Amino acid sequence: MKHVFANKHVNEHEAAEFLGVDVTTLRDWRFRRVGPVYVKYLNKAVRYSLQELDRFVEQSRVKTAA
Repeated sequence: MKHVFANKHVNEHEAAEFLGVDVTTLRDWRFRRVGPVYVKYLNKAVRYSLQELDRFVEQSRVKTAA
């Protein structure tokens, strides 16, 4: 069953809270073209899909030897 909010987009403040980082970190990542995928609308509003944020977290996992 597909999650109801799978395609929901959040602003940079909500995305930063979701990831546990500061908004300035997200802005730096965008400037350096690293970090989660985002959408920039015509009015320059930046939005992140919850699905992409989840994907970013999964791809950032580091497997340890333990």
